[in-house]
Amino acid sequence: AKKTIAARITSNFNATSTRLKGSTGEYGFDSVSLIAHQLEYYIETNKQLTSKNLLDVQKYIDQIRNILEDGDEIYAE
Repeated sequence: AKKTIAARITSNFNATSTRLKGSTGEYGFDSVSLIAHQLEYYIETNKQLTSKNLLDVQKYIDQIRNILEDGDEIYAE
């Protein structure tokens, strides 16, 4: 059976957040990795993204972008 467009978008977002979580963690961006993990969980628990969910996803992405652009990584000690 073919996936709906919404299901494909959800699947792509989930796969991307998983890769982002792993990649940023490897390079020491622990806070970005944590946010990506939270995003991954959010997507998994919502099963299918709606327009409201996409606004929430955008908030996660904005947090990640702000950290990376501003260099405001929070380092664990």
